[in-house]
Formats: sequence, C-alpha cells, structure tokens
Amino acid sequence: MEQLVQVRKLTLNDLPALTQMDTGIEDDYVIRIFDRLVASPSQELYGLFQEDQLLSLAGL
Repeated sequence: MEQLVQVRKLTLNDLPALTQMDTGIEDDYVIRIFDRLVASPSQELYGLFQEDQLLSLAGL
C-alpha cells in the first residue's frame, strides 16, 4: 500500500510531532524556539510528513 507523504507549513499544533522526531540531537534548540519560528512573520517552517509522523523540517 502506498503511504501518503506531504510537505506543509508547520503550526504550533505540530510541536508534539517535532518532539517525537528522533533527531539524535541531545539539546535540540529548534524545539525550544519552535513557537517563535512558527509565529514569526519573517520566517517559515515546513515539515515533511509520512502519515502523521514528522520526518524532516526545513525553514527559510
């Protein structure tokens, strides 16, 4: 069965998916500043999802 993969802009509601993502980074600063990143008018944060699991993120 084909699994749905999507890229979409992240919101505050995606914080649980981010905290569950295994980055291998002991103190991931993105988690600490996530609320500021998604609320910023000058930055955008996108996530790659498979089903409901966040696989990767990118910002600009």
